[in-house]
This record gives sequence, C-alpha cells and structure tokens, in this order.
Amino acid sequence: MQDVKEFSLLFVGVTLTPAGLEQYDKVVEVVMHYVAMLNQKGCQQWVFDECKAVQDMSWQFVSKQGPFNYCTHLASNMQVYAPEETISVDYKMKDYDTAAIQQVLTVLSDVKSLRLFLSAPEFSELPGMVTEQWYGTQYCSEPFSEEQVGRWDPSKVDEAAFDLSLPDPNKFITTDFSMAESEGEAKVILLNQDVGYKLWYKLDGKDGTFGLPKVSITCQLSLPAAYSSARHAVYSKLLSMIVTDALAELAYDAEIAELNYSVYHVAAGLRLSFHGYNHKMPELVRIVFAQLAQRASNCSLQRFGDQSQKYKQELTNFFLGQPYSVTDYELGLCLETGKFHIHEYLEVLENVSHEEFCKYSQVLLGQGFLEMLVTATCARLLPRPYQPVCSKCLPKKSFVPCGQLPGSRLVKIPAGTEYRYHSQVVNPEEGNSSIELYMQMGRQTLRDGALLDLMAEMIRDDCFETLRTQQQLGYIVFSGTHWSRHVSGFRVIVQSDNTAPEAVYDRIFEFLDKHRAEGLESMTDEAFEEIRNSLAAKKRQKEDNLSQESQKHWNEIDAGAFMFGRKFEVAKELETITKAQVLEFYDAHFSPGVRRTLVVMTHSQAHPIGADPEGVQTVESIAAFRNTAETYPSAPVINKLAEHEAAMAAAV
Repeated sequence: MQDVKEFSLLFVGVTLTPAGLEQYDKVVEVVMHYVAMLNQKGCQQWVFDECKAVQDMSWQFVSKQGPFNYCTHLASNMQVYAPEETISVDYKMKDYDTAAIQQVLTVLSDVKSLRLFLSAPEFSELPGMVTEQWYGTQYCSEPFSEEQVGRWDPSKVDEAAFDLSLPDPNKFITTDFSMAESEGEAKVILLNQDVGYKLWYKLDGKDGTFGLPKVSITCQLSLPAAYSSARHAVYSKLLSMIVTDALAELAYDAEIAELNYSVYHVAAGLRLSFHGYNHKMPELVRIVFAQLAQRASNCSLQRFGDQSQKYKQELTNFFLGQPYSVTDYELGLCLETGKFHIHEYLEVLENVSHEEFCKYSQVLLGQGFLEMLVTATCARLLPRPYQPVCSKCLPKKSFVPCGQLPGSRLVKIPAGTEYRYHSQVVNPEEGNSSIELYMQMGRQTLRDGALLDLMAEMIRDDCFETLRTQQQLGYIVFSGTHWSRHVSGFRVIVQSDNTAPEAVYDRIFEFLDKHRAEGLESMTDEAFEEIRNSLAAKKRQKEDNLSQESQKHWNEIDAGAFMFGRKFEVAKELETITKAQVLEFYDAHFSPGVRRTLVVMTHSQAHPIGADPEGVQTVESIAAFRNTAETYPSAPVINKLAEHEAAMAAAV
C-alpha cells in the first residue's frame, strides 16, 4: 500500500520467469479474477479479525527500532495521518466496516482502476520507445487491448479455472504470550552436545533485556560434501532455493504471524534461521526441516528447472551490478582459499542434471554436523526439543565429528609486499570504476583488535570528508576494518566515474600518510580520549532487538572462538590504550616497507587496465595466486570452547 491524503494505491508485484513474461496477460488475469472473487464473496469478518489480532500483537510487542529510520518514518506518517494516529497507524486497525470494505473491493475489481507496469531488458528493442529526460529510462505507454479488457472482466471470473479460493485460517498466529521471569545471569551456555551436534542456549537474565515472548534460532548443518566441488556447491545452493520455493505458501502465513525463517547455502553446508514468537515456533521448525528432508529426496523436474534458471540469472546479473560489489567479491576470492568463482558456477549450470541433483541431495544430507543456537526471552521455552526435530533429516549414525569438517584458510601477505588484481567491468555502459585497498594486520590478539578498531574509528570521518566531500572522487567512499578467518585488516573502498583506480590509489595513500601526521599525531589528548571513550561506550551498548543479539552470538560460534562477551572485553582494552600506542600500531602496519597490501581494481571502459608499476606484484590468476601463497592457520587465536564444555559438565 502507498497512502497519501487524497487516495491510496494497492500494489501487487510479481517477478516473472521468461515464460511468465511471455504470458504476462495471463498473470494479470489471475490477479484480477482473484480480486473479483473477493468482491463476489463479500466481506469475511474472520479475515478482518485475524488481521486485527496480528496487528494488536505487533503493537503490544513492537521491537526497538533505529532512531534515524523511526524518526523518518514518523515524519512521513505525519504528512498523511492525524497527529494522534502517527505512531499507532501502522499497527492499530479500526472497527469492522462492511460497507467501506465492499466499496474498496468493488473499485479494485474494475479494470478501469488498473495500471500495469512491465519492466524487462527485452523491451529496449520495442518500436515506439521514448527516453525520459531525468534518468534516460526508455519507456512506452499504451492502452489495454479489447481482448485484454475482456479477459480481465470481473463479471467473467472463473474460480475453478484458476483454482481460486480464500485462504484457510492462519495456524501460526500466536495466542499464548505468557512469560515467566528469568533467573540468574544472561549468558550463552553449551546446553548439550554429542558426537554429531552441539546445542547452545541463551536466555534473558533477570534484567529482561528485551522482555518479549520471542525466540531466535540458528541451525547449521555442516556437510562435508556441500562445497567439495563447484558442482556440489551449485547443487547445495539449488537445494536451499528449492526448499524455499516449496515453502512459499507457508512462508506467507508465517510472515503474517511474524514468524520468519530462511534457508540458505553457506560454504560449510546449509544454514536455517528462525525468528518470532515462542508459541508456534516449534511447529514452524518442524515443518521447515521436514520440507528439507522431503525435497532432498523428491524434487519435481519443473521446480528444479525453474530454480536453476533463476540461479543462473542471479549470477549473471551480479556482474552487471555496482562495480564496488564486484571488487569486494574479487578481494574475497583472492584472500580465501578454496572459494569457487561465479564463472565456475555458471559453467556447471550449463549442464545440470535433475537426476544427478536428486542423488546428490540424498548423499549431501547423509552425513554432517548439526550446531544450534537458541536465543530466547522467555524462561518457559526449553530449547532441548528443537534438536531432535532438526536431527530427523540427518540420521545420527551418519553424523561427522566437528573436528573432521573441512575448512578454508586466508592467504598470508608478506610484509612490505603489494599485490594487485585487475578486472574489467562487464557492462559497457557502466561509467564507474572501483578500487578496494586492503592492508592485512595478521592474526590479532584482543588488544591488537581494539587498537585496529580505534584507529579505524579515528580515520573514518576524515577519510570520507577528504575523498568524498573535498576531492569528489565518487559517491561511494568507505573505510573500516575487515575480519575474515581470524585475520584482521583495514580497507578503503572508493567507486568513481571521474578518476581511474590507479589515481584513486594514490589519493588514498596520500590521505593515510597525511592523516598520520595531521590527524593522529597532532590530535590533542582530550580529543583522543573523547573518541576512545565514545567507541568503548558504543561497544557496551546492547543490541536493539533479539535478532541482532542472536546474530552476534552466532558469529562467535561460526568463527569457532566462542567468546560471547567479546565486545565488552574489547571495551576494557580500549580504556587502557594511549595515543602513543595507536601511533606505534599505525607505524607497524601502515608504513611503507612494512605494510601487507592487496589492491583489487575494477575498471570501466573509460579507465582501461594499464601496466602495474615496478615493485608491485600483479595477480594474473586468482587460483594460481592462492595455490602458491602461504596461508594462516585455520584455528582461531582465541578459543573458549573448553571453558563452555567444562561449565556444561559441572552443571550436569
């Protein structure tokens, strides 16, 4: 919906496959006939009551939002609604009004009210296209044909032809919001483990951080076969897409009831996440995992073909996107061993086999390791029942011990060395080039990590002001830390349409060298302490909602560090850091002759690739570069798993 004072617009968006684009008028016909069916059946008060129950629930248990977005949203509401409705209008529904609802349905089912917008690259070749003056977008406008108007006529609605019907009552709507007071300290504990799984649990303490009857769950199936080859990686990704597609109808009901879930492919295997109200969450988890097991053994040829085509299109479109996204992706490829290139995935997708996919999917789930994190705000919720529900799709006899799972490593850049990798923008009409400059710090202690965070904080605003505002290099300028595989670094990203990447490279180092003397060294002690204390306070801030807190804890599990209080430990370190120590850290990692640098440049047609200067090592092949490079150990610098295992044993 889009509301203004004078009228409201109802938008129905449909993403079309190539076959759907050819038959778009049939898609419109189904939509119009469904609206007409609603008009003919008349108002259904149970539907209104169901929607009102969900809205009341949302209003009662609204999560904290970021102040900037919330303020902006309220300002928009003030343009349309009365002051007393500005805050509640997004949640509260008024009394049931049969006449008003019926009037809206009658208007919507009239073809005269319809405006159809079709967008596809294929339309650029159509005759009669004109170019609008502001953004150069090509478009044309034409009336509906008599044949279309006849097909979309609401008086000719045929429910049977399209299997149209009202939805069933939503079984996911929460009716039990009760919560019991939590006891003890709020912390992550290892609740249970066996040879093939670990179950982590975090419950709100007596302070009741969020005070909502909600739960957030992350489950990872680490599967050795999932990333053993580019072909297996493609099939693993397709399995996650097929499961998501098969659950589309269920997803709608769950989303309406504010139960959210996702199934996606990661290098380690498959990750499933759930967030929402406690009451109906066990049922949602059971259904999603059951669907995963079912689709692994039984997937239709049509669904497999549709999702394969969709994935191929997504990968192809990636290189047509923003150059800085491509640059960042290629930096990750250079640094992390074992990663496959999108081009390898596209080669696989040219000759995928439905039969081979079905066989692989059953093998994929045949062995693996299950790790779960249940983060709850309600003491009534017991996380133990979730583990057996999830394990049914992965027989216990085929579990793989965590230590036997494959892992990747990060390339170690020698001190005083600079590597450069160049690529060309695929889209010939793209005018922007991009550069990402990465300086590797190495495997950092907690203190070195605090030093890097503080240094990045001191650089960030000046970097943006200098490169973006003053020098006008481009709209996208970013600087900050880079953490991957227990190795830290500092990076600067700039996307520019007016300056070649090589020239931007010079500007970046000019800024960094100048900032060392004029920004860091000349900074007063008072200004330094203000930035340091502000960053420490920011580290101590609690997350806005349960999902953010759960993600923070999962990042520790995924990294294998299990240091769930990392932010607070970093804050302690920050309080003891001096300006002299920051300068010493800067000189040890940023000075010419010692810095470990990897630069990735993505060139537009206006900025052709040139020869690298003497002393720079050009990366001609990412695979060859990774295969010959020294790598860091895969084990984390800090690993507190033993402490959690000891605490679990003591609790038993």
